Amino acid sequence: MKSDKIQGNAMLSPPSFRTLKAKFIGRRPGGAVATPLDPGRPRDHQRTQRFMEEEGIKKLYYSISEVAELLGEKAHVLRYWETEFPQLHPRKSRAGKRIYTEDDIAVLRRIQALLRDEKYTIAGARQALEEERKASDGAKKDETAFRRELLELRVFLEKLLKSL
Repeated sequence: MKSDKIQGNAMLSPPSFRTLKAKFIGRRPGGAVATPLDPGRPRDHQRTQRFMEEEGIKKLYYSISEVAELLGEKAHVLRYWETEFPQLHPRKSRAGKRIYTEDDIAVLRRIQALLRDEKYTIAGARQALEEERKASDGAKKDETAFRRELLELRVFLEKLLKSL
């Protein structure tokens, strides 16, 4: 072998990856020493994912391929829907990849139901989603007004209690 070195009469092979890893990976700038990586130990993200599954915590963000698999659609369809429906706007990671939240997935499921099950056109589905949004905004306004009335009642009752 060309890479083997001859030292005296014995041939030495180049150092193995494991030797190099143990020698260099544990060092950090400034002379601080980190613990060497153990190949049998799960990575942090694997431990975090396992913990979240054990505790019943869902993922916070999903990739476009995961969402496409959940919905049974292809990724290009989801990207197209993103251009057609202003209600759908997934965030993007630092790398520029789409990351979907549970709310985004709920909107996608509703779009899918309108288009596939109820046979709406794109324009009809867009209009139906807008009407649903307006209806929910009206319900929120009613809820806000109700909450305000309850707070006023509470203040009145507290004043009445103090006067007794």
